Amino acid sequence: MYIHPFLERVIEEVNSDMRKLSDELLVESYFKAKELNLSKDFILLIETEIHRRSLTHKIKASS
Repeated sequence: MYIHPFLERVIEEVNSDMRKLSDELLVESYFKAKELNLSKDFILLIETEIHRRSLTHKIKASS
């Protein structure tokens, strides 16, 4: 799948910023994004970071 270089840089920047969030804030952000029915792509970025940190149990237990 081709991803435009600009979009690739944007994705990397978002991922870098998400890594700065505490685990607690990341999980809270996930639930708030779901509650507000935000973009599925945005929620997917949060889920990806949650999985990377092995925090999946925190969103499975509460959903």
